[in-house]
Amino acid sequence: ALVRFGPDGAVAHVNGDIGISLPESADDNGWTILLADRVVQVIEPARFQALGIECSPDIPGVLVAPIVDEGAAFAVLVVVDRNIQASFGREDTARVKSIAEQLAVSLRRGMLHERLEWEARHDALTNLPARTLFERHVADAVASVESSPPAWVVMLDLDRFKEVNDTLGHHAGDDLLIQFAGRMSSLLGPGDVLARLAGDEFAILCSRQSREEIVEFTQSCVVEAGRPVILDDLEIVVTVSVGVAQISSTDHDAVQPMRRADIAMYNAKWQRTGVEFYRDEIDRRTPARLSMLGDLRTAIEADQLEVVYQPKLHLATGNVVGVEALVRWMHPTRGVVAPSEFVRVAEDTGLIKQLTDLVLSHGIKMLSEFDDHHLPLGLAVNLSTHDLFDSRLPDRVRDHLEANDVAPSSLTLEITESSLFVDAPRTRSTLDELHDVGLRMAVDDFGTGYSSLSYLRRLPVHELKIDQSFVAGMLTDQQDEVIVRSTVDLGHNLDLLVVAEGVESLPVLDRLREIDCDVAQGYVISEPIPAEELIDWLRGADSRAWLGPAE
Repeated sequence: ALVRFGPDGAVAHVNGDIGISLPESADDNGWTILLADRVVQVIEPARFQALGIECSPDIPGVLVAPIVDEGAAFAVLVVVDRNIQASFGREDTARVKSIAEQLAVSLRRGMLHERLEWEARHDALTNLPARTLFERHVADAVASVESSPPAWVVMLDLDRFKEVNDTLGHHAGDDLLIQFAGRMSSLLGPGDVLARLAGDEFAILCSRQSREEIVEFTQSCVVEAGRPVILDDLEIVVTVSVGVAQISSTDHDAVQPMRRADIAMYNAKWQRTGVEFYRDEIDRRTPARLSMLGDLRTAIEADQLEVVYQPKLHLATGNVVGVEALVRWMHPTRGVVAPSEFVRVAEDTGLIKQLTDLVLSHGIKMLSEFDDHHLPLGLAVNLSTHDLFDSRLPDRVRDHLEANDVAPSSLTLEITESSLFVDAPRTRSTLDELHDVGLRMAVDDFGTGYSSLSYLRRLPVHELKIDQSFVAGMLTDQQDEVIVRSTVDLGHNLDLLVVAEGVESLPVLDRLREIDCDVAQGYVISEPIPAEELIDWLRGADSRAWLGPAE
């Protein structure tokens, strides 16, 4: 028998019937004494029994040869010959000693290779399988998909992990990852594999019989991850976003189901839903989207996108006080492409900077035309979350304003509520710099995100825009009206202008005026107007005929 000692215990390689209880670790009682002298010995059965080691009484003797490296036994060779009637002699001892010395070199080399291979396939921090080993497990599941229970790939990504690292330090981040790995391990079933792929991204390969079972499992992951964790004596709550994809018979390798689960996970993070299952409609990396990317790049470079303008009405005076710039795309073969489609493509591929610059360029030129026609109107332009990550954004906006000799105060940049809390320190820095330029800032889609009111109070913003989902239902849903009315009061208490968007009927417009909402925009006032028609609309009698007399 050859017994190797490792951090996880002993591994025995046995040939024949040894008849002896082999050590389970280097510290195994009894065996520790036999290995301490680090010399080859012939041990009688009685000595084994005296040390508490089980040994067959009909064995005449046993050769025990510690295999030593750097002064310690890292393995032991145990030799038993049941065919002799006498104990081993000096020649046998010398021969086994020679074998043990040769084994020391070979074993150490082999164990080093084994350790290096293990380290290459496992994460050093959590001891979980790393990406390469996990992909091998997934590939095996793909190969046996027809004959095995339904298999699922689950991607997990910690939310706010960067904030923990930046605030408490990397040691706290490492502690969080170790605790998270332990929590997820406690939820695994037989045959499940948990891996750490990179950073704060983990993955699970598991078998579950139905979608209901995998839903229950992933929800338990979200709940378990959301329990408070103690880091540096502070109680921290860090949530997780989970994406799920089932391995299918059309998969050819591990890449496909892992990619689908990854897409679902990022959608869960984007939508803040906790768990998302892969669906074709959320896949932004299809050939069709790649084709759209090429077309969008061409359209931006050739200035083929149209910027249109939706008027904003001041409810107390009945006057139009500004417009919002909106981008539209009429594709030569696709037809009208919804902004939600091509803006998402632009964000995913880095084209959002060029798209935002296009809208800023057209919109600020329109502000210059307003000045030429003595129309005291403001302009609002939407910003993407990705725009706020660009440290050069304030300089880009300033360049457009200076090139058209337009006052910064006439431009309002709209940011969604949820974007304020994606990498908050970084976005806050950009907002402060934009404020220093002299621009106005508005929080768009207010009520749909997770704003902290104390944080909102400290932001350099001037307007709140109530999301149209609340405005549209305020006459038929009492809760929607409560939300709209409360937002108006909140905005005024914070000295902010309150804008209601998505106003589509006169009764809603009248109700907004009654609750002292400041500004409204929507189809009941006007649809978005092309640039070449906007000045005529603003100056024409038709644009204000139905608004009632100005106060």
